[in-house]
Amino acid sequence: MKPRLEAPAAAIVGMATTSLAPRQFAARPVIEIANEIVRAALDDAGLDRKQLDGLIVHIGSPRGSDYDVAASMLGLNVRFCAQPWNHGRFTATVITHAAMALDYGLADYVLCLAAYKNSSEGARHGTKERSTFHEYLRQGGGPHAETPHAGFTAPAAGAAMAARRYFDKYRIPLEKLATVALTQRRNAMLNPLAAMRKPMSRDDYFAA
Repeated sequence: MKPRLEAPAAAIVGMATTSLAPRQFAARPVIEIANEIVRAALDDAGLDRKQLDGLIVHIGSPRGSDYDVAASMLGLNVRFCAQPWNHGRFTATVITHAAMALDYGLADYVLCLAAYKNSSEGARHGTKERSTFHEYLRQGGGPHAETPHAGFTAPAAGAAMAARRYFDKYRIPLEKLATVALTQRRNAMLNPLAAMRKPMSRDDYFAA
C-alpha cells in the first residue's frame, strides 16, 4: 500500500497531560484519568471526540488499558488501532507510528495515549511478587535485559553502569551529578504539575 502523495504533512494539533504527583491519582482508575486527558487534548486541538478515528496506546495492561478496552471506555469509534510495546523512553516511536498511519490514509486523526500506573505491577523489580517476574528468567534476561543472577533487577542498573564508566573514563567527580538533580528540581518548581516542587540546595542533595 503506497502512501497518499497528496496528503499533507502530519502535525500534532493538540496535547494534554495531568499531574505527575502520585497522590493526585493513586486511588483513581487509569481510564478515568485518560478520559480527562483526552478531553483536554481535544479542547486544545478544537476537535470533537467522534472525529478521532485512530488510536495508538503506549502501554497497556496490566499498568494501563489495552487498545480495545481504551477505545470502548473512551467512547471512540476508530478504524485504525495499534499498541506497540514501548516503554517510557520510546514515546517518539508512537508518534512516528501515528504519522505513518496518517500518511497511508488509515486514519484522519490519531490519538496517541499514554495513561498507566507503574504501581499496578505491584512489588519492586526483581522480586517474585512482581507481575513480570517470570520475564526476568527467560534466556537473555527480562524485558529490559535484566539479569538478576548478576544483580541487575531493574533498568537503572544498566544506566548506572554506563554512567560510572563515563565518569571514570573522563575523570569526572561523581559530585558533578548534583548539577543535574538541582537543575531538574529548579525546572520542576516552574511546573505546577510536577511531583517534586520543594526547593533543594546543594547541601540538601548531598545530605539525601
